[in-house]
Amino acid sequence: ILGHTINPKSGFPVQSDILSVTVIAETCMEADGWATALMALSYSEGVEILGKNENIGAIWLLKGSGNIREIAINGNYKIINPIYDIRK
Repeated sequence: ILGHTINPKSGFPVQSDILSVTVIAETCMEADGWATALMALSYSEGVEILGKNENIGAIWLLKGSGNIREIAINGNYKIINPIYDIRK
């Protein structure tokens, strides 16, 4: 998938299985900055970095194989009536 987030190393749009990221943070500015960063990283890189930042939570919508979509959660958040499977 080709997104509108630009890879700062290559200067080209990021190609990723990440469809969206919602970030929970103290301020809107922090959340926006983290969301952009997490869209530019792979899912595994994002999870690793957030493991070192306890005050930031994230919810990813990921494209799996085929047309399957799944939700991944970093933090203690619950999604009520999700329309996609939640990655364990």
